[in-house]
Amino acid sequence: MTATTGDVSTNKAVVTTPGTLSITSNVTLHNTEGTVQAGQLDLHVANLDNAKGAILQTGTGDTRIVTGSLDNTAGRIAVNSNDLNIDAATLANRDG
Repeated sequence: MTATTGDVSTNKAVVTTPGTLSITSNVTLHNTEGTVQAGQLDLHVANLDNAKGAILQTGTGDTRIVTGSLDNTAGRIAVNSNDLNIDAATLANRDG
């Protein structure tokens, strides 16, 4: 999925695939109280709001999250792989 204008919202939604989920956006991915789950995840977004949300990777491939700002306040990021790469300029992870 590629978004070039406007925010992407999975708030209070469940997005799941057994395969690869790749989201690229030059805006914000809002996943407040939502669930994004995939066999393999590749997220490249300007900002990631995962407050009270869940980002879950169930496969064995590497997981990559690239973002300017990551808000994982009371959120969960969990991977099954050996390699989780988070590249964020700022990170809020209170109770996450």
